[in-house]
Amino acid sequence: MAGGNKSPKPITSNGKADASTQPSLQAQLIGEQISGGHAYNKHVIRQQEFTDLNINSPADVARHIENIVANPSESKKLSNGRSAYWDDKSGTIVIRDPNSKDGGTAFRPTLGKTYFDKQK
Repeated sequence: MAGGNKSPKPITSNGKADASTQPSLQAQLIGEQISGGHAYNKHVIRQQEFTDLNINSPADVARHIENIVANPSESKKLSNGRSAYWDDKSGTIVIRDPNSKDGGTAFRPTLGKTYFDKQK
């Protein structure tokens, strides 16, 4: 995981990936990619949007994004191949953009879920 010293999560009981592990592996990769982009510096460091959630490192951001992508309160497809994931508990939106160098973004919009609902 980005910035962490933890060993990788076991994929299955035998340590190998299969079709049943694909969604969680995809969520993990999305978290790692987005946390390594602008989302960490802009939303965690400069704007301090996640201090109340004790998210202080790229690894923390990656885990937070991974959890949202794997278990969103709501999700939807957006234009240009993007996807949006909403988390009611933390008020976080994750926008996955496979066409973006950093894979997308994650932040806590001031408009909350209204922001998510307006995304197309």
